[in-house]
Amino acid sequence: MLAGLLLASRDVPARSARAVSEVRLRAFLDESRKPLRDESTGSVLNWGDHYVLSAVTCMEGSLGQSRTWLKDVRRTLGFDFHFSDLGRRRRELVIEGLLALDTWDAFLFETASPVHRSTPERRMRDRILRVAISELVTQAGVDSLTMETRSSPQRGQHTLDLRDHSAISGLVSKGLIPRGIHMTHSTKREPMLWIADLIASCRSDYICGRDRSLYPLLAHRIRVTRGVNG
Repeated sequence: MLAGLLLASRDVPARSARAVSEVRLRAFLDESRKPLRDESTGSVLNWGDHYVLSAVTCMEGSLGQSRTWLKDVRRTLGFDFHFSDLGRRRRELVIEGLLALDTWDAFLFETASPVHRSTPERRMRDRILRVAISELVTQAGVDSLTMETRSSPQRGQHTLDLRDHSAISGLVSKGLIPRGIHMTHSTKREPMLWIADLIASCRSDYICGRDRSLYPLLAHRIRVTRGVNG
């Protein structure tokens, strides 16, 4: 339904041969941490949390079209795409719109088993982020990464984004990735992060038992799901 409305005025960007300058592969990353739940009651269990990091990849030459498509979907639907602000029906509509766009692939990196709720998020994030960067660069061919910014001077969080950069420098110093990998941070104004947010949230809902119905709708677009030990 949604795809049909948009296709009436715009063709879906398709994969095609591009100039060498346009085939650089970029990745956009977002995360989700949620507690395990009892599926029958919805109550939070004391077993621990799962942490999910999603990476959405797109060729440089397709980014302009992809961003325009995503903005068109948002304008057609009439609401923003932040997962936690949406009800179930709106989430389904967003998934329908995103799946109609054929310029992106996705990778998932997640805790292989629940981690104790007292485990510092920084430790989980750093471990999974290093695995994600290494695989995205060496196996998928990504050379540029964009993450949602977490720095907020008003809250005293001046160094959170710097920690992400230290993950890259640490991998370079160990010879696990080449020099020259570029990382930037952006806000939710970056449309490609809307996809990463949706995938990470659908996946964490699925493995935590909060809602297992949405992730199967987009599972076929996930190229790799990697479990990472804490």
